[in-house]
Amino acid sequence: MAYIDLNPIRANIAQTPETSDYTSIKERIKPCFQLDSAVEEQIELGALRYFNVPLKPLSQFEGAVKNEHQKGILFSLSDYLQLVDYTGFCSCKTGIHYIPVNNR
Repeated sequence: MAYIDLNPIRANIAQTPETSDYTSIKERIKPCFQLDSAVEEQIELGALRYFNVPLKPLSQFEGAVKNEHQKGILFSLSDYLQLVDYTGFCSCKTGIHYIPVNNR
């Protein structure tokens, strides 16, 4: 997942993950997309005739492994952002972090 979230930066399509329009990390950092509204808008515009599939939002970060059934991602969002930042830093020639410190 971190590899995919960093692809737009590697391809010079975006400067940072939070400015990337092509991955889920932007939505995870600053949620603003409403899936149900987007589908309705596309139907109204005629881009979709119908949408016969249940809507599935992004998986939530659970924060930790628990002794119960879990449907989300088994670590916290802050841990994931650190992983993306560290991975981006390791692969970045300039040594500049991809996720600004004030977004952590």
